[in-house]
Amino acid sequence: MIDKAIEKIRREIEEETEEATKMLGQQTIDIIEATGDYGQVLQADKSLEGCQKAMDDYASKHRGKGRTVIGPQQAEEIIKNYYGIQKGLTPAAAPGRVIDLLDLM
Repeated sequence: MIDKAIEKIRREIEEETEEATKMLGQQTIDIIEATGDYGQVLQADKSLEGCQKAMDDYASKHRGKGRTVIGPQQAEEIIKNYYGIQKGLTPAAAPGRVIDLLDLM
């Protein structure tokens, strides 16, 4: 199912004309691959366009002196909230991932 989620995001990236939304899509794929969790990405009501709107809404609420910046970690939080991807999940803690114990030494 994770492959289907990534493929859905890739299709949306290919159809997208806005560069910022394409970057958001790639960051979403990176999060899915890193955590092994795809949350609600496959739901019909979840899309890059909707995720971009969540990002825009956040930016609008946090505007200061006419400018807004959303850093990578805040963007990750917005993406995880929108798609319902588990927070705090790291590659080592992701379900179904094999951990090489030598990597922990």
